[in-house]
Amino acid sequence: MNHDNEVGVELHLESDAVGGLATHLALLSGQELIPGIPVQWDQRWKGNRGRLIAKVGKDQNPDLAVRAMQALISRSRPIIEKNLKT
Repeated sequence: MNHDNEVGVELHLESDAVGGLATHLALLSGQELIPGIPVQWDQRWKGNRGRLIAKVGKDQNPDLAVRAMQALISRSRPIIEKNLKT
């Protein structure tokens, strides 16, 4: 799969310490972050911990990627704050 013409808007679960968030964050899969930019759950990321990922074409206005990232942060933050045990 070639993603040379896309910018990824992503949230990665990089360690086992946050792996428990996967079941909660995966529920966002299929939602549109902004019109025309859906987010998907990729369970295969980093030892099957998972990640949320949305793609924005490089030919799009850069503001689109910024707005998509802001939307991803806004949607995921309450989930992370509620479910992350520190």
